Amino acid sequence: MAQDQDAVGYIPRWQFEEGARFVLCEGDDDKGLLESIAKLPGMPKLQVRHSAECNETRTGGRSGFEHAIAEFDIVSHFRQVEGFVLVTDNDNSKAFKEKGRTLSKNGYKAPSTPAGVGELDGRPVKIFLLPDAVHGDLAGCGKTSISQSRSIY
Repeated sequence: MAQDQDAVGYIPRWQFEEGARFVLCEGDDDKGLLESIAKLPGMPKLQVRHSAECNETRTGGRSGFEHAIAEFDIVSHFRQVEGFVLVTDNDNSKAFKEKGRTLSKNGYKAPSTPAGVGELDGRPVKIFLLPDAVHGDLAGCGKTSISQSRSIY
């Protein structure tokens, strides 16, 4: 679904990192945690950005995913990205389906299940819900983990 930069009316101020896996999350707190995880030994090269950083309207959160994904193919080095990961809060039963619809609406193949892998311009795309087993958000998941780890002391 290649678009011409002139047709969109602007040139994005960021670019994809060549040879990386691109991780798109909802907000700055999510980004901070995911960047910390990306620095762990053995992790592949990851580029982490939150949705408001990736679209002309600067729309963040869940609704920002749609704007960001629609603009992916006009961002420099789009063709050199190895794969895509969409990380979203699992704050309701519709979270996975919403991200899948966003991919489909933009002409990409969404994964059919949370364990599945879709396709974004010929590269793999995965949707991660955090936390994965219960409804909540990434910040709440971290707080729960920290409070549980304190209880063992």
